[in-house]
Amino acid sequence: LHRSQLQQLDWLVGDWVDEGDDSIIVFSCQAVDNGNFLLRKFTIQVAGQEAMSGTQRIGWDPLTGKLRAWIFDSEGAYSEGLWHQAGDNWVLKSTGVTADGQTASSTSIYTFVNEHTMTWQSVDHEIAGVQQPDSEVVTITVTNTNRPPVLAAIGAKSVSENQLLSFRISGSDPDGNIPALNAVGTPPGATFVDSLNGAGSLSWTPTLDQSGSY
Repeated sequence: LHRSQLQQLDWLVGDWVDEGDDSIIVFSCQAVDNGNFLLRKFTIQVAGQEAMSGTQRIGWDPLTGKLRAWIFDSEGAYSEGLWHQAGDNWVLKSTGVTADGQTASSTSIYTFVNEHTMTWQSVDHEIAGVQQPDSEVVTITVTNTNRPPVLAAIGAKSVSENQLLSFRISGSDPDGNIPALNAVGTPPGATFVDSLNGAGSLSWTPTLDQSGSY
């Protein structure tokens, strides 16, 4: 249940960046703990130096039936809130405490544009009951979504008993990495060798008692 509910926020997964005139905000998001939580890590850089960092853990709250977030930053502030969908937007309403002990609350609005782009805006931000200006709408772009590798079509193979069957298998990674290949569920006696270049070879000489479909 937890994992399936969390899949609503799968579009957050990846490495994202917002490059402004004076600062750079980078955050990464990945599934952790058997997919039951999303862990977001963020850093804010000003003039090439890290000004702040923090984490946000997102999970399904079975008590409220909503997605809950817990946020901590490197200055000592903390907050928690609930995610909900509002039309094309995902909204995080959070309350917490600043590093110097003042109460704080805000609403973050995230809009998924496409698999490479989202927007973010902070509104209704208050510190110690004093209203703060809304932020600009910030466009955030993905730098790495860690897309799954793709296996080239293999097709059906046939061979006579006591004859060698050998063929090549290849795969590719949309992110430019070399995929590691292995074979699972091969018939007894078959061998698979990964060439470590995105391709591999499977070889098998079936015995007289190994006729059938595999």
